[in-house]
Amino acid sequence: MTKKLMLIAGIILLILGLCLLSGCTGKIKLMKDPLPAGDANADDLSSRACIQYSSTFSTFGWGMGDAGDVALDYIYNSKELAKKYGNTFEVSDVGGTSDNQTTSLFMYKGTGTYFVKIKGDYWIVELSKGYFWRWEVTKCYKYVETKSSADIKAEQTVQKVIDAINNKDAQALKAMFSKNALKESGNIDKSISELFAFTNGKIKLYNIWMGDGITRYNEKENGLEGMGFICRDTNKIKYTVYIYGHGDKNSPDIGRFYSLQIAKIKDEDDYYDESNGKPIVPDVNHIGVVVWTLDKMKAAGNKS
Repeated sequence: MTKKLMLIAGIILLILGLCLLSGCTGKIKLMKDPLPAGDANADDLSSRACIQYSSTFSTFGWGMGDAGDVALDYIYNSKELAKKYGNTFEVSDVGGTSDNQTTSLFMYKGTGTYFVKIKGDYWIVELSKGYFWRWEVTKCYKYVETKSSADIKAEQTVQKVIDAINNKDAQALKAMFSKNALKESGNIDKSISELFAFTNGKIKLYNIWMGDGITRYNEKENGLEGMGFICRDTNKIKYTVYIYGHGDKNSPDIGRFYSLQIAKIKDEDDYYDESNGKPIVPDVNHIGVVVWTLDKMKAAGNKS
């Protein structure tokens, strides 16, 4: 009986040692052992070389903090992904967590969900761990973004604006404005000419804002209220564009613009209020097409 108890105690101590060695942080673990000297990816803990080195340890995959590394190991060894992205692809982003953890004495079980980015695509890896088992991948799939009808309409509107600017089609741009906006804006033809000269080069969509304070297509009423987006031209110059439109479902001008305002920016941070981290919304009282310097656009927006 004594020998059996000693054997059981020895097994328990061995499992405890494995868990402690592998770390129990609940996040992607930091390797305690450096890569061999001279490895180009030694500082990138999510690199192929780093994960391959980490996976050579006998303790790999036992601790709660190993879920992220196991997910990456699975990704790098996937034949499906190698066929799609090549045998030497690297992930450019990784995140996630292991949750639903249950502890019994020194043993752990739980589940984890991690995402990785490979050449613009996001992949989701789901894992689970039992008390006496390593982390195992239960599911791996490509993330496919689902867009609402509001998102689709917003993108279509932005593309129409970009096409009109690139083609220098003043009539197409004017057709997007309400009749009242065309009357009240003064000389909108002159403003549109200034817009075409301002955007020197073909532009393309860079990002549609999703921040607080920015409303997009009103899905219920199917009308444009306000929408901001960023685009850049062939010279890598970026512009921030803001559109105000009619969102009242009872308005005959529903979906048409009454204001389009644009300014050049160096990066997205230029157009955020440092005091609260939110986009600075331009003045709603400017009707028609308005070409701003960024400072004047911010000043006008702060007054509105």
